Amino acid sequence: MKKIYIALTTILFTFASCSMELTPEGEILDEEALETVDDYESFTNGVYAMMRSVTSGDFVVLSDIQLDDFHAVIGNGNRRMDFYNGSFNPSTGEIASIYGGYYAIISQTNFFLDKAEARLKDKNLTKENRARMNRYVGAVRFFRAYCYNSLADKFCGSYKRTADLDAPGKGLSLQLTYSPTADNTKYPARSSMRATYAQILSDLNSALTDIQEYEKSENVVPAHNSNYITSDAVKALLARVSLNMGEDSLAFVLAKDIIDTGRYPLVERNAFKNLWLTDNGTEVIWQVQADYTYHGSSTGTAFASNTQNSDYVPTNECIYLFDENDSRWSAWFEETPVSNSGGTASMYRFMKYPGNSELYSGNSNFVNKAKPFRSAEMYLIAAEASYNRHEEDNANFYLNLIKGNRINRYRGVELAGVELLAEIQNERHREMMGEGFRISDLKRWNLGFTRGEVWENSDNVIVSNYKHLHYDADDYRLVWPIPQHEIDANPQIKGQQNSGY
Repeated sequence: MKKIYIALTTILFTFASCSMELTPEGEILDEEALETVDDYESFTNGVYAMMRSVTSGDFVVLSDIQLDDFHAVIGNGNRRMDFYNGSFNPSTGEIASIYGGYYAIISQTNFFLDKAEARLKDKNLTKENRARMNRYVGAVRFFRAYCYNSLADKFCGSYKRTADLDAPGKGLSLQLTYSPTADNTKYPARSSMRATYAQILSDLNSALTDIQEYEKSENVVPAHNSNYITSDAVKALLARVSLNMGEDSLAFVLAKDIIDTGRYPLVERNAFKNLWLTDNGTEVIWQVQADYTYHGSSTGTAFASNTQNSDYVPTNECIYLFDENDSRWSAWFEETPVSNSGGTASMYRFMKYPGNSELYSGNSNFVNKAKPFRSAEMYLIAAEASYNRHEEDNANFYLNLIKGNRINRYRGVELAGVELLAEIQNERHREMMGEGFRISDLKRWNLGFTRGEVWENSDNVIVSNYKHLHYDADDYRLVWPIPQHEIDANPQIKGQQNSGY
């Protein structure tokens, strides 16, 4: 008989928790559970459910609030202020919760993969069941790679700019089997950057093979708005990882391949708002399944909590990045009175996550279905990778394609040199704003920032401290600290804390 242990049972690491909804939802099954192919399907669906949490809420927005796009509003309840102020440290609760959330999923994927390897060797598996197993194993490998890559984005430096890729202690603690133990001498040390990314690539390449085998066997063609991991979703993550590694040729090929399928056309300008309001749009490669009961965390409450309150509002520089004819401007920015204890000021709020009415009743809970991969990112990867390969005509081509889609009456331009690079960076900044990419982008580009000005006549509602916070390109806070409880629990990483903490 199946036994299901709700939430997180015995895992390798000791994870802290806090009041925020950061612990992934889902289930973990015991040794007797994974007996039939249906069991593997149920387990995989449980991991899909856990992915709702790590693709929404503070897993997405904390790094953006840390940087240059948003100002804190007086009366925000001190929510996320350690990140806004740049004063977070190894004991900060959100750091521990996010680190633990990713590793919780990794633990479950290890449990699954340990069992699945033996199941796939069963010569009595029917063709149909072998195809199903390929699908489930491919998805779970993808989830492990996604979590390790997300950890590396936040807790490691830039792969592209690491001087010694083989130096131990610069990558992640890699746990690849399910082997819970109280013996802390067996806990893994932090690996090198090369080993960390080699593992991510290994999982993704295996996932691609598995899922392509399933798609081929079952005559399945990936389609937009898929709630399931497809071969195109795997390629999209491979393209993202390759760009961050400086593997520009591979990043370009993968991004172009997705674009050229024609399966994910950029949404028409008049339908752009629905991509965010009703979570309906052709350019979504993987959209995380959600419904009224199960929908992960609210990503939008960082920017809007009701008709007149916000915790964080966009800076002037953020606002001025957009042309008035840009469909993103009309979809994502709303001028409204913002009120708090300091008074009221008319200013713009960032409304990329307005809340999907399918996921709430009454007032919006500012929850939308997460969209971890969109074809818009592939156009941006193709443009940046082309520039890095000294193919400026190609870079202009992809840059103009996405700008032409987003901006009404846009007339393409041909840029060169640093001007072209700056516009590629600005366009990526516009398109991916509020989706958690800014920290890895700044590290990859070797850029710092100075937080910009506030909207006119709004000083009375903006927190005065740190509103012009500055980070140099090598600021240690662009790499988050390993949680203190991990340092305390694991003797192998006691001397491997990130620099500056």
